[in-house]
Amino acid sequence: MADKKVRILLPFDVLPLARDAKIVSLRWDLIPWSLVLDCDVPAKAGAETPLIRRAWIIFVGMSEISWSMKSARLPNGVIGTDALIASERVMGFCEYELPILTPTFLAEDGISGNPHNKILIRATGIVGAISVSEAVFDEFGPNRQQRESLATEEDFLQAISAAAATVSVTGDDNATMGM
Repeated sequence: MADKKVRILLPFDVLPLARDAKIVSLRWDLIPWSLVLDCDVPAKAGAETPLIRRAWIIFVGMSEISWSMKSARLPNGVIGTDALIASERVMGFCEYELPILTPTFLAEDGISGNPHNKILIRATGIVGAISVSEAVFDEFGPNRQQRESLATEEDFLQAISAAAATVSVTGDDNATMGM
């Protein structure tokens, strides 16, 4: 049996994962009815050496996303500024709020207005997956090949598939990953 490259996180472990995360991509094509935020996350908060892990934040049964980025410049990706906030469940859905930075600039390259913004996602649940491996990368983070060395898409999908029957994504006995 191969070594595990990815471990599954429960919802209460996923919410703080968004703090200082760099969202590298949004994927709808990986898991049916789910949105995957593919992120680079700090392995340890406040560490002097910035160890990075690859993580997926998966919004199961996603029904809506709201993300205002008018005139924002994002040369290095979208950065989470705090933990995800989850609302109470209403009619089977939670609303997840992810605080982010989306700066807009003046012609003189000065920041215009407040760079803080948020992504709102409505979904039936949330689950996370994170690489076991971690590494140090340059100031712009890992490139695609370096990210794949931490864990591949296939590694994530295998871990999620293996856990799908047993992991609750809501803390509610009636909900499972549903993937």
